[in-house]
Amino acid sequence: MEKMRFPIKWRIWIRECISTPMISVLINGSPSKEFKMERGLCQGDPLSPFLFLLVAEGFNVLMNKAVEVRNFQGYCVGSDEDISISHLQFADDTLIIGKKCWSNILAMKAILQLFELISGLRVNFHKSELIGINVSLSWLQDAAKSLNCKVGSLPTKYLGLPIGGDPRKSQTWEPVISSVWKKLSSWKCHSAGGSVEPKKVHWVKWDRVCKPKEEGGLGIRNLKLFNIALLGKWWWRLKNEKDLLWCRVLLGRYGKDLGFVKNKSSLWWRDLNDIANFKSQGRDRWFEDHLTKVVGNGRKTLFWNEPWVEGDTLMLGVVRKEEEEDRWQWGGESYTVKNAYLYLTEGGCGKAKTENHLFFNCPIFAVTWRELVKWLEVPTVLPEGGYDHLVSFKSLICGKAKTKERLGVIWFSNVYCIWKVRNEMVFNHRGVDWEKVVEEAKVLSWRILRTRAKGSVESSVLGSQGRKKPRRTVFLYLDLILELSAVVEKGCVQSS
Repeated sequence: MEKMRFPIKWRIWIRECISTPMISVLINGSPSKEFKMERGLCQGDPLSPFLFLLVAEGFNVLMNKAVEVRNFQGYCVGSDEDISISHLQFADDTLIIGKKCWSNILAMKAILQLFELISGLRVNFHKSELIGINVSLSWLQDAAKSLNCKVGSLPTKYLGLPIGGDPRKSQTWEPVISSVWKKLSSWKCHSAGGSVEPKKVHWVKWDRVCKPKEEGGLGIRNLKLFNIALLGKWWWRLKNEKDLLWCRVLLGRYGKDLGFVKNKSSLWWRDLNDIANFKSQGRDRWFEDHLTKVVGNGRKTLFWNEPWVEGDTLMLGVVRKEEEEDRWQWGGESYTVKNAYLYLTEGGCGKAKTENHLFFNCPIFAVTWRELVKWLEVPTVLPEGGYDHLVSFKSLICGKAKTKERLGVIWFSNVYCIWKVRNEMVFNHRGVDWEKVVEEAKVLSWRILRTRAKGSVESSVLGSQGRKKPRRTVFLYLDLILELSAVVEKGCVQSS
Protein backbone atom coordinates (compact mmCIF):
# COMPACT_ATOMS: atom_id res chain seq x y z
CA MET A 1 0.00 0.00 0.00
CA GLU A 2 2.97 2.30 0.52
CA LYS A 3 4.02 1.79 -3.11
CA MET A 4 0.44 2.60 -4.16
CA ARG A 5 0.71 5.85 -2.17
CA PHE A 6 -1.99 5.11 0.38
CA PRO A 7 -1.89 7.66 3.25
CA ILE A 8 0.08 6.61 6.34
CA LYS A 9 -2.98 6.92 8.58
CA TRP A 10 -4.89 4.52 6.34
CA ARG A 11 -2.02 2.02 6.42
CA ILE A 12 -1.94 2.20 10.25
CA TRP A 13 -5.68 1.50 10.42
CA ILE A 14 -5.38 -1.55 8.15
CA ARG A 15 -2.38 -2.86 10.11
CA GLU A 16 -4.31 -2.58 13.37
CA CYS A 17 -7.35 -4.33 11.88
CA ILE A 18 -5.18 -7.25 10.76
CA SER A 19 -2.77 -7.63 13.69
CA THR A 20 -4.94 -7.02 16.78
CA PRO A 21 -8.08 -9.22 16.38
CA MET A 22 -8.49 -12.34 18.53
CA ILE A 23 -10.51 -15.40 17.50
CA SER A 24 -11.73 -18.62 19.05
CA VAL A 25 -13.02 -21.87 17.60
CA LEU A 26 -15.83 -24.17 18.68
CA ILE A 27 -14.67 -27.52 20.08
CA ASN A 28 -17.54 -29.93 20.72
CA GLY A 29 -19.90 -26.94 20.78
CA SER A 30 -17.86 -24.95 23.30
CA PRO A 31 -15.67 -21.95 22.37
CA SER A 32 -11.96 -22.34 22.97
CA LYS A 33 -9.61 -19.78 24.48
CA GLU A 34 -9.01 -16.77 22.27
CA PHE A 35 -5.77 -16.60 20.32
CA LYS A 36 -4.17 -14.27 17.79
CA MET A 37 -4.08 -15.03 14.06
CA GLU A 38 -0.62 -15.40 12.59
CA ARG A 39 -1.67 -14.50 9.02
CA GLY A 40 -4.71 -14.01 6.86
CA LEU A 41 -8.25 -12.94 7.70
CA CYS A 42 -11.37 -14.74 8.83
CA GLN A 43 -13.70 -15.96 6.13
CA GLY A 44 -16.44 -13.38 5.54
CA ASP A 45 -14.34 -10.49 6.83
CA PRO A 46 -15.42 -7.36 4.88
CA LEU A 47 -11.77 -6.34 4.53
CA SER A 48 -10.85 -9.61 2.82
CA PRO A 49 -12.00 -8.86 -0.77
CA PHE A 50 -10.58 -5.33 -0.63
CA LEU A 51 -7.14 -6.47 0.52
CA PHE A 52 -7.16 -9.34 -1.97
CA LEU A 53 -7.62 -6.89 -4.84
CA LEU A 54 -4.63 -4.90 -3.60
CA VAL A 55 -2.53 -8.08 -3.50
CA ALA A 56 -3.78 -9.16 -6.93
CA GLU A 57 -2.60 -5.82 -8.29
CA GLY A 58 0.91 -7.06 -7.52
CA PHE A 59 0.42 -9.90 -10.00
CA ASN A 60 -0.78 -7.37 -12.58
CA VAL A 61 2.42 -5.35 -12.10
CA LEU A 62 4.60 -8.47 -12.46
CA MET A 63 2.88 -9.49 -15.71
CA ASN A 64 3.09 -6.00 -17.20
CA LYS A 65 6.80 -5.82 -16.37
CA ALA A 66 7.42 -9.22 -17.95
CA VAL A 67 5.68 -8.07 -21.14
CA GLU A 68 7.58 -4.78 -21.11
CA VAL A 69 11.00 -6.48 -20.96
CA ARG A 70 9.76 -9.13 -23.44
CA ASN A 71 10.13 -12.08 -21.11
CA PHE A 72 6.48 -12.92 -21.84
CA GLN A 73 4.76 -12.52 -25.21
CA GLY A 74 1.05 -11.78 -25.06
CA TYR A 75 -1.49 -12.43 -27.79
CA CYS A 76 -1.83 -9.59 -30.32
CA VAL A 77 -5.27 -8.62 -31.64
CA GLY A 78 -6.65 -5.98 -33.97
CA SER A 79 -6.34 -5.38 -37.68
CA ASP A 80 -2.77 -4.12 -37.18
CA GLU A 81 -2.06 -6.50 -34.27
CA ASP A 82 -0.96 -3.53 -32.18
CA ILE A 83 -2.94 -4.50 -29.05
CA SER A 84 -1.30 -7.09 -26.79
CA ILE A 85 -3.29 -9.04 -24.20
CA SER A 86 -1.28 -10.93 -21.60
CA HIS A 87 -3.74 -11.49 -18.74
CA LEU A 88 -7.28 -10.80 -17.52
CA GLN A 89 -8.23 -10.69 -13.84
CA PHE A 90 -11.57 -10.87 -12.08
CA ALA A 91 -11.37 -11.30 -8.29
CA ASP A 92 -9.53 -14.60 -7.73
CA ASP A 93 -10.00 -15.85 -11.32
CA THR A 94 -7.14 -15.09 -13.69
CA LEU A 95 -6.64 -15.80 -17.40
CA ILE A 96 -3.05 -15.71 -18.71
CA ILE A 97 -3.00 -15.39 -22.50
CA GLY A 98 0.10 -15.76 -24.66
CA LYS A 99 1.70 -17.27 -27.71
CA LYS A 100 2.71 -20.93 -27.93
CA CYS A 101 6.38 -21.08 -26.91
CA TRP A 102 8.43 -22.59 -24.11
CA SER A 103 9.78 -19.19 -23.09
CA ASN A 104 6.21 -18.16 -22.18
CA ILE A 105 5.72 -21.34 -20.12
CA LEU A 106 8.95 -20.78 -18.17
CA ALA A 107 8.21 -17.07 -17.66
CA MET A 108 4.69 -17.84 -16.46
CA LYS A 109 5.98 -20.43 -13.98
CA ALA A 110 8.60 -18.00 -12.64
CA ILE A 111 6.05 -15.17 -12.27
CA LEU A 112 3.60 -17.38 -10.35
CA GLN A 113 6.33 -18.65 -8.02
CA LEU A 114 7.57 -15.10 -7.41
CA PHE A 115 4.01 -13.96 -6.69
CA GLU A 116 3.63 -16.75 -4.11
CA LEU A 117 6.83 -15.67 -2.33
CA ILE A 118 5.89 -11.98 -2.26
CA SER A 119 2.20 -12.24 -1.34
CA GLY A 120 2.04 -15.43 0.68
CA LEU A 121 -0.83 -16.67 -1.50
CA ARG A 122 -0.53 -20.05 -3.18
CA VAL A 123 -1.78 -20.76 -6.68
CA ASN A 124 -4.06 -23.81 -6.83
CA PHE A 125 -2.51 -25.62 -9.80
CA HIS A 126 -4.83 -28.60 -9.35
CA LYS A 127 -7.79 -26.39 -10.35
CA SER A 128 -5.82 -24.62 -13.08
CA GLU A 129 -6.00 -25.64 -16.74
CA LEU A 130 -3.76 -25.11 -19.76
CA ILE A 131 -5.85 -24.66 -22.92
CA GLY A 132 -4.40 -24.45 -26.42
CA ILE A 133 -5.91 -23.24 -29.68
CA ASN A 134 -4.45 -24.92 -32.78
CA VAL A 135 -1.82 -26.53 -30.52
CA SER A 136 -0.93 -30.23 -30.57
CA LEU A 137 -2.04 -32.33 -27.61
CA SER A 138 1.48 -33.68 -26.98
CA TRP A 139 2.92 -30.17 -26.61
CA LEU A 140 0.08 -29.20 -24.25
CA GLN A 141 0.68 -32.27 -22.10
CA ASP A 142 4.41 -31.51 -21.77
CA ALA A 143 3.71 -27.86 -20.90
CA ALA A 144 1.00 -28.81 -18.38
CA LYS A 145 3.38 -31.28 -16.74
CA SER A 146 5.95 -28.50 -16.36
CA LEU A 147 3.35 -26.25 -14.68
CA ASN A 148 1.86 -29.14 -12.68
CA CYS A 149 -1.67 -28.39 -13.93
CA LYS A 150 -4.36 -30.10 -16.03
CA VAL A 151 -4.92 -29.95 -19.79
CA GLY A 152 -8.21 -28.27 -20.68
CA SER A 153 -10.15 -27.84 -23.90
CA LEU A 154 -12.64 -25.45 -25.45
CA PRO A 155 -15.42 -24.69 -24.87
CA THR A 156 -14.89 -24.07 -21.18
CA LYS A 157 -16.49 -21.99 -18.44
CA TYR A 158 -15.23 -18.69 -17.09
CA LEU A 159 -17.24 -16.84 -14.43
CA GLY A 160 -20.15 -19.19 -15.12
CA LEU A 161 -20.36 -18.38 -18.84
CA PRO A 162 -19.18 -20.53 -21.77
CA ILE A 163 -16.20 -19.25 -23.75
CA GLY A 164 -14.61 -20.64 -26.88
CA GLY A 165 -17.79 -22.23 -28.23
CA ASP A 166 -19.92 -21.32 -31.22
CA PRO A 167 -22.49 -18.80 -29.92
CA ARG A 168 -24.86 -19.72 -32.77
CA LYS A 169 -25.29 -23.28 -31.46
CA SER A 170 -27.87 -23.96 -28.77
CA GLN A 171 -25.67 -26.52 -27.03
CA THR A 172 -23.16 -23.76 -26.20
CA TRP A 173 -25.77 -22.01 -24.08
CA GLU A 174 -27.35 -25.15 -22.65
CA PRO A 175 -25.61 -24.79 -19.22
CA VAL A 176 -26.77 -21.18 -18.91
CA ILE A 177 -30.34 -22.03 -19.95
CA SER A 178 -30.53 -24.93 -17.52
CA SER A 179 -29.24 -22.73 -14.69
CA VAL A 180 -31.86 -20.06 -15.41
CA TRP A 181 -34.55 -22.73 -15.77
CA LYS A 182 -33.80 -24.05 -12.29
CA LYS A 183 -34.27 -20.56 -10.88
CA LEU A 184 -37.55 -20.08 -12.75
CA SER A 185 -38.84 -23.47 -11.61
CA SER A 186 -38.50 -22.48 -7.96
CA TRP A 187 -40.22 -19.14 -8.58
CA LYS A 188 -43.17 -20.68 -10.45
CA CYS A 189 -44.16 -22.63 -7.34
CA HIS A 190 -45.06 -19.33 -5.67
CA SER A 191 -46.93 -17.73 -8.60
CA ALA A 192 -50.32 -18.12 -10.21
CA GLY A 193 -48.60 -19.06 -13.47
CA GLY A 194 -47.33 -22.30 -11.94
CA SER A 195 -50.75 -23.89 -11.40
CA VAL A 196 -51.96 -26.95 -13.33
CA GLU A 197 -54.47 -25.02 -15.47
CA PRO A 198 -52.92 -25.00 -18.97
CA LYS A 199 -54.54 -21.86 -20.44
CA LYS A 200 -55.82 -18.75 -18.76
CA VAL A 201 -57.65 -15.65 -19.90
CA HIS A 202 -55.49 -12.57 -20.32
CA TRP A 203 -57.67 -9.90 -18.75
CA VAL A 204 -55.29 -7.01 -19.45
CA LYS A 205 -53.16 -6.27 -22.51
CA TRP A 206 -49.43 -6.68 -22.04
CA ASP A 207 -48.85 -3.09 -23.21
CA ARG A 208 -51.07 -1.93 -20.35
CA VAL A 209 -49.21 -4.13 -17.85
CA CYS A 210 -45.87 -2.58 -18.91
CA LYS A 211 -47.09 0.96 -18.29
CA PRO A 212 -45.94 2.82 -15.14
CA LYS A 213 -48.04 2.45 -12.02
CA GLU A 214 -49.01 6.12 -12.24
CA GLU A 215 -50.75 5.35 -15.56
CA GLY A 216 -52.59 2.26 -14.33
CA GLY A 217 -49.98 -0.38 -15.22
CA LEU A 218 -47.87 -2.67 -13.08
CA GLY A 219 -44.55 -1.03 -13.94
CA ILE A 220 -43.17 -4.22 -15.54
CA ARG A 221 -40.39 -3.42 -17.96
CA ASN A 222 -40.71 -4.05 -21.67
CA LEU A 223 -37.85 -6.52 -22.18
CA LYS A 224 -37.20 -5.53 -25.78
CA LEU A 225 -36.90 -1.82 -25.03
CA PHE A 226 -34.95 -2.47 -21.84
CA ASN A 227 -32.46 -4.60 -23.78
CA ILE A 228 -32.05 -1.77 -26.29
CA ALA A 229 -31.42 0.64 -23.42
CA LEU A 230 -28.73 -1.74 -22.08
CA LEU A 231 -27.12 -1.92 -25.52
CA GLY A 232 -27.15 1.87 -25.53
CA LYS A 233 -25.06 1.75 -22.35
CA TRP A 234 -22.41 -0.27 -24.22
CA TRP A 235 -22.46 2.30 -27.02
CA TRP A 236 -22.06 5.05 -24.43
CA ARG A 237 -19.09 3.28 -22.85
CA LEU A 238 -17.45 2.80 -26.26
CA LYS A 239 -17.65 6.57 -26.71
CA ASN A 240 -16.24 7.43 -23.29
CA GLU A 241 -13.84 4.60 -22.36
CA LYS A 242 -11.65 4.34 -25.44
CA ASP A 243 -8.46 4.03 -23.38
CA LEU A 244 -9.61 0.87 -21.57
CA LEU A 245 -8.42 -2.54 -22.78
CA TRP A 246 -11.83 -4.01 -23.67
CA CYS A 247 -12.68 -0.95 -25.76
CA ARG A 248 -9.33 -0.94 -27.57
CA VAL A 249 -9.75 -4.64 -28.38
CA LEU A 250 -13.23 -4.17 -29.86
CA LEU A 251 -12.28 -1.09 -31.86
CA GLY A 252 -9.11 -2.79 -33.06
CA ARG A 253 -11.06 -5.90 -34.04
CA TYR A 254 -14.04 -4.27 -35.76
CA GLY A 255 -12.71 -0.82 -36.68
CA LYS A 256 -12.61 2.56 -35.00
CA ASP A 257 -15.55 3.83 -37.06
CA LEU A 258 -18.51 3.15 -34.78
CA GLY A 259 -21.61 2.26 -36.75
CA PHE A 260 -19.66 0.39 -39.46
CA VAL A 261 -20.38 -3.36 -39.51
CA LYS A 262 -18.01 -5.77 -41.22
CA ASN A 263 -19.11 -9.06 -42.75
CA LYS A 264 -17.22 -11.01 -40.05
CA SER A 265 -18.59 -8.98 -37.16
CA SER A 266 -20.04 -10.90 -34.22
CA LEU A 267 -23.76 -11.02 -33.48
CA TRP A 268 -23.21 -8.88 -30.38
CA TRP A 269 -21.46 -6.18 -32.42
CA ARG A 270 -24.23 -6.24 -35.02
CA ASP A 271 -26.90 -5.90 -32.32
CA LEU A 272 -24.94 -3.02 -30.82
CA ASN A 273 -24.83 -1.19 -34.13
CA ASP A 274 -28.51 -1.89 -34.81
CA ILE A 275 -29.58 0.37 -31.94
CA ALA A 276 -28.60 3.37 -34.05
CA ASN A 277 -31.19 2.25 -36.61
CA PHE A 278 -33.86 1.24 -34.09
CA LYS A 279 -37.09 3.16 -34.62
CA SER A 280 -38.55 4.47 -31.36
CA GLN A 281 -41.72 6.54 -31.10
CA GLY A 282 -41.78 6.79 -34.90
CA ARG A 283 -38.27 8.25 -35.16
CA ASP A 284 -34.93 6.85 -36.23
CA ARG A 285 -31.48 7.36 -34.63
CA TRP A 286 -32.83 7.71 -31.09
CA PHE A 287 -29.34 7.46 -29.63
CA GLU A 288 -27.41 9.69 -32.02
CA ASP A 289 -30.05 12.44 -31.96
CA HIS A 290 -29.42 12.99 -28.25
CA LEU A 291 -25.62 12.66 -28.39
CA THR A 292 -23.52 15.82 -28.30
CA LYS A 293 -19.90 16.60 -27.50
CA VAL A 294 -19.10 18.92 -24.59
CA VAL A 295 -15.92 20.77 -25.51
CA GLY A 296 -13.26 21.21 -22.84
CA ASN A 297 -9.75 21.73 -24.16
CA GLY A 298 -10.77 20.54 -27.64
CA ARG A 299 -8.09 17.83 -27.93
CA LYS A 300 -10.55 14.94 -28.30
CA THR A 301 -13.12 16.63 -30.52
CA LEU A 302 -13.19 16.35 -34.31
CA PHE A 303 -13.97 19.88 -35.43
CA TRP A 304 -15.68 18.96 -38.69
CA ASN A 305 -17.28 15.60 -37.94
CA GLU A 306 -18.61 15.60 -34.37
CA PRO A 307 -21.80 17.26 -33.02
CA TRP A 308 -20.35 19.66 -30.49
CA VAL A 309 -22.68 22.68 -30.84
CA GLU A 310 -26.46 22.23 -30.78
CA GLY A 311 -26.13 18.74 -32.21
CA ASP A 312 -24.25 19.89 -35.33
CA THR A 313 -20.73 20.73 -36.39
CA LEU A 314 -19.85 24.40 -36.60
CA MET A 315 -17.17 26.25 -38.53
CA LEU A 316 -16.90 29.01 -35.93
CA GLY A 317 -14.51 29.47 -33.01
CA VAL A 318 -15.66 28.80 -29.45
CA VAL A 319 -14.27 29.52 -26.01
CA ARG A 320 -12.38 26.43 -24.85
CA LYS A 321 -11.89 25.33 -21.25
CA GLU A 322 -8.28 24.23 -21.02
CA GLU A 323 -8.69 22.73 -17.55
CA GLU A 324 -11.40 20.30 -18.74
CA GLU A 325 -11.24 17.36 -21.13
CA ASP A 326 -13.79 16.90 -23.90
CA ARG A 327 -16.59 14.53 -22.99
CA TRP A 328 -19.77 13.09 -24.45
CA GLN A 329 -23.24 13.74 -23.10
CA TRP A 330 -26.59 12.18 -23.97
CA GLY A 331 -29.73 14.26 -23.65
CA GLY A 332 -27.83 16.98 -21.81
CA GLU A 333 -26.32 14.65 -19.18
CA SER A 334 -24.52 11.35 -18.74
CA TYR A 335 -26.19 8.28 -20.28
CA THR A 336 -28.13 6.06 -17.89
CA VAL A 337 -30.15 2.95 -18.70
CA LYS A 338 -33.06 4.36 -16.66
CA ASN A 339 -33.33 7.57 -18.72
CA ALA A 340 -32.91 5.64 -21.98
CA TYR A 341 -35.67 3.19 -21.03
CA LEU A 342 -38.02 6.03 -20.04
CA TYR A 343 -37.32 7.70 -23.37
CA LEU A 344 -37.93 4.50 -25.35
CA THR A 345 -41.21 3.75 -23.54
CA GLU A 346 -42.72 7.17 -22.92
CA GLY A 347 -41.14 9.36 -25.57
CA GLY A 348 -39.83 12.83 -24.89
CA CYS A 349 -36.42 13.59 -23.47
CA GLY A 350 -37.21 13.66 -19.75
CA LYS A 351 -36.24 17.29 -19.19
CA ALA A 352 -38.23 20.11 -17.59
CA LYS A 353 -41.10 21.20 -19.82
CA THR A 354 -40.48 24.96 -20.01
CA GLU A 355 -41.77 27.00 -22.95
CA ASN A 356 -38.33 27.34 -24.51
CA HIS A 357 -37.65 23.63 -24.05
CA LEU A 358 -41.02 22.50 -25.46
CA PHE A 359 -40.69 24.41 -28.73
CA PHE A 360 -37.00 25.16 -29.28
CA ASN A 361 -34.41 23.38 -27.10
CA CYS A 362 -35.81 19.85 -26.85
CA PRO A 363 -33.53 17.54 -28.89
CA ILE A 364 -36.61 15.93 -30.44
CA PHE A 365 -37.84 19.18 -32.00
CA ALA A 366 -34.66 21.29 -32.18
CA VAL A 367 -33.82 19.34 -35.32
CA THR A 368 -36.92 20.80 -37.03
CA TRP A 369 -35.48 24.32 -36.72
CA ARG A 370 -32.15 23.17 -38.10
CA GLU A 371 -33.90 21.53 -41.05
CA LEU A 372 -35.89 24.69 -41.79
CA VAL A 373 -32.68 26.75 -41.75
CA LYS A 374 -31.11 24.25 -44.19
CA TRP A 375 -34.23 24.45 -46.36
CA LEU A 376 -33.86 28.24 -46.52
CA GLU A 377 -30.15 27.72 -47.39
CA VAL A 378 -28.99 30.25 -44.79
CA PRO A 379 -26.45 28.73 -42.33
CA THR A 380 -26.77 30.28 -38.89
CA VAL A 381 -27.10 29.54 -35.16
CA LEU A 382 -30.43 30.48 -33.58
CA PRO A 383 -30.86 31.65 -29.96
CA GLU A 384 -32.27 29.36 -27.29
CA GLY A 385 -35.86 30.46 -27.74
CA GLY A 386 -38.55 33.05 -27.16
CA TYR A 387 -38.70 36.47 -28.77
CA ASP A 388 -34.99 36.48 -29.68
CA HIS A 389 -35.51 33.23 -31.58
CA LEU A 390 -38.31 34.78 -33.64
CA VAL A 391 -36.33 37.96 -34.36
CA SER A 392 -33.27 35.97 -35.47
CA PHE A 393 -35.37 33.69 -37.65
CA LYS A 394 -37.07 36.63 -39.37
CA SER A 395 -33.64 38.17 -40.01
CA LEU A 396 -32.21 35.12 -41.77
CA ILE A 397 -32.70 36.72 -45.19
CA CYS A 398 -32.06 40.42 -45.66
CA GLY A 399 -34.90 42.12 -47.46
CA LYS A 400 -38.06 44.15 -47.17
CA ALA A 401 -40.68 43.88 -44.47
CA LYS A 402 -42.61 41.48 -46.68
CA THR A 403 -39.71 38.99 -46.58
CA LYS A 404 -39.60 39.15 -42.78
CA GLU A 405 -43.35 38.64 -42.68
CA ARG A 406 -43.04 35.47 -44.77
CA LEU A 407 -40.28 34.13 -42.51
CA GLY A 408 -42.49 34.93 -39.52
CA VAL A 409 -45.27 32.81 -41.03
CA ILE A 410 -42.83 29.88 -41.42
CA TRP A 411 -41.71 30.33 -37.80
CA PHE A 412 -45.25 30.33 -36.39
CA SER A 413 -46.25 27.42 -38.63
CA ASN A 414 -43.47 25.30 -37.16
CA VAL A 415 -44.41 26.33 -33.60
CA TYR A 416 -48.01 25.34 -34.28
CA CYS A 417 -47.02 21.97 -35.79
CA ILE A 418 -44.79 21.23 -32.78
CA TRP A 419 -47.62 22.17 -30.41
CA LYS A 420 -50.02 19.88 -32.29
CA VAL A 421 -47.59 16.92 -32.24
CA ARG A 422 -46.92 17.38 -28.52
CA ASN A 423 -50.66 17.13 -27.87
CA GLU A 424 -50.74 13.91 -29.91
CA MET A 425 -47.89 12.55 -27.77
CA VAL A 426 -49.65 13.30 -24.49
CA PHE A 427 -53.27 12.46 -25.28
CA ASN A 428 -53.03 9.83 -28.04
CA HIS A 429 -49.61 8.30 -27.17
CA ARG A 430 -48.36 8.75 -30.71
CA GLY A 431 -44.73 8.87 -31.73
CA VAL A 432 -42.82 11.78 -33.23
CA ASP A 433 -41.56 11.96 -36.80
CA TRP A 434 -39.62 15.22 -37.02
CA GLU A 435 -39.41 14.95 -40.82
CA LYS A 436 -43.21 14.94 -40.97
CA VAL A 437 -43.32 17.96 -38.63
CA VAL A 438 -41.01 19.91 -40.96
CA GLU A 439 -43.05 19.00 -44.04
CA GLU A 440 -46.31 19.98 -42.35
CA ALA A 441 -44.79 23.32 -41.34
CA LYS A 442 -43.71 23.95 -44.93
CA VAL A 443 -47.14 23.06 -46.32
CA LEU A 444 -48.98 25.12 -43.70
CA SER A 445 -46.83 28.21 -44.27
CA TRP A 446 -47.23 27.85 -48.04
CA ARG A 447 -51.02 27.66 -47.72
CA ILE A 448 -51.13 30.71 -45.46
CA LEU A 449 -48.93 32.76 -47.78
CA ARG A 450 -50.89 31.65 -50.85
CA THR A 451 -54.17 32.52 -49.15
CA ARG A 452 -52.85 35.97 -48.23
CA ALA A 453 -51.64 36.50 -51.79
CA LYS A 454 -55.07 35.72 -53.19
CA GLY A 455 -56.60 38.20 -50.76
CA SER A 456 -59.54 35.98 -49.98
CA VAL A 457 -59.19 33.60 -47.07
CA GLU A 458 -62.83 32.57 -46.85
CA SER A 459 -63.26 31.71 -50.52
CA SER A 460 -60.20 29.44 -50.51
CA VAL A 461 -61.32 27.74 -47.31
CA LEU A 462 -65.05 27.22 -47.70
CA GLY A 463 -64.95 26.19 -51.35
CA SER A 464 -68.37 25.55 -52.86
CA GLN A 465 -71.44 26.97 -51.07
CA GLY A 466 -73.17 23.62 -50.70
CA ARG A 467 -70.46 22.08 -48.51
CA LYS A 468 -71.47 22.06 -44.82
CA LYS A 469 -68.09 21.04 -43.37
CA PRO A 470 -64.98 22.66 -44.86
CA ARG A 471 -62.00 20.55 -45.83
CA ARG A 472 -58.81 20.61 -43.77
CA THR A 473 -57.42 24.08 -44.49
CA VAL A 474 -55.56 26.87 -42.79
CA PHE A 475 -58.67 28.87 -41.90
CA LEU A 476 -59.00 27.27 -38.45
CA TYR A 477 -55.51 28.26 -37.34
CA LEU A 478 -54.96 31.54 -39.17
CA ASP A 479 -56.49 33.50 -36.30
CA LEU A 480 -54.41 31.62 -33.71
CA ILE A 481 -51.15 32.18 -35.59
CA LEU A 482 -51.81 35.84 -36.37
CA GLU A 483 -52.88 36.54 -32.78
CA LEU A 484 -49.78 34.77 -31.42
CA SER A 485 -47.67 36.76 -33.87
CA ALA A 486 -49.05 40.02 -32.53
CA VAL A 487 -48.38 38.97 -28.94
CA VAL A 488 -44.79 37.93 -29.57
CA GLU A 489 -44.09 41.03 -31.66
CA LYS A 490 -44.95 43.14 -28.60
CA GLY A 491 -42.49 41.09 -26.54
CA CYS A 492 -45.05 40.02 -23.95
CA VAL A 493 -46.64 36.73 -22.89
CA GLN A 494 -50.37 36.40 -22.28
CA SER A 495 -51.85 33.47 -20.39
CA SER A 496 -55.15 32.02 -21.51
